[in-house]
Amino acid sequence: MIRPIVSWLAVCDICPETLEYASYSVDAAIEDVEGDAEWVRLDDGRFVCGVSDSAHDTARGGESPAALKPSHDAMTVRYTAPLLSELIAESDNAT
Repeated sequence: MIRPIVSWLAVCDICPETLEYASYSVDAAIEDVEGDAEWVRLDDGRFVCGVSDSAHDTARGGESPAALKPSHDAMTVRYTAPLLSELIAESDNAT
């Protein structure tokens, strides 16, 4: 006898990544996603895999780690308030 078997796979709503478990019901597939440490089920029902890029991180409600790291040519700009003596000197020169 040959019978059809339906298998449900979770697919990331951001990319084509699928969860490797083959579930035989929708409920079991949802349980697989919720039990997997790398996958997240969002409040709106979407599924997001563990890939870390700006689209996935934003969907999970966080900032992309890549966006938080300075690039190789980043510079630090620091504002330092002028000293009181510099302000006095400027006002003396202005008169």
